[in-house]
Amino acid sequence: MLFFYAIIANFALAHSSGLINGQTGVSASVTPYSHNFALILVLPTWFFIVSLITLVMLQALLPFYLILLVILKPFGVHGLRHKPEHQYVLSTAFLRYLWLVKLFINLSAMAAKVGVITSDTPLLGPSYTAASQGFFESNEEDDPARAAVVDASHHALQQEIQRNTNSFRSAQKRLLAEFIYNNEADSRSRCAHPDDARVIEINDFEILTVTPVVID
Repeated sequence: MLFFYAIIANFALAHSSGLINGQTGVSASVTPYSHNFALILVLPTWFFIVSLITLVMLQALLPFYLILLVILKPFGVHGLRHKPEHQYVLSTAFLRYLWLVKLFINLSAMAAKVGVITSDTPLLGPSYTAASQGFFESNEEDDPARAAVVDASHHALQQEIQRNTNSFRSAQKRLLAEFIYNNEADSRSRCAHPDDARVIEINDFEILTVTPVVID
């Protein structure tokens, strides 16, 4: 469990540092409070993504568990780490595997639609591609008119997913930019700076000026 949380923390820290660098052009260590705020913004996303990746790993390992149960059944082993009074271990494990597959498909499709995962997300990129093609629906139709309708529907869905992805990322950047300007940067400084700008002192010789901008 600690290893699971360590993975989430590592990815979230790296992602939040990248957000800070993309917004300010300097290292995240220059803006520690904004770095913490960026971490708060990206932590739920990475918790969800790592949970889905863990679900993928369980799906990959569970068939081997089922095969192992079948192999060990003639030797009187009916289940690993199961109490003797538990019955139907093999069928229960098989149903659990089917449920995990269904849960993974639904969660990944939902996450792709709202913009949480993209085609660049580790191990989950194919889910984004499948979701953008109609949530795992086939677009092969014998009727040309029906095929045209399906293609148009898939194209509209792709545009919606792309808009949601851009909106999700823009919202993160906008919140971070507002936090840097309103909370991290100083309105008064010993260094000369434009009247409409705020200042973050990097060291004794460098400053970072922060001006309000509109993020699309």
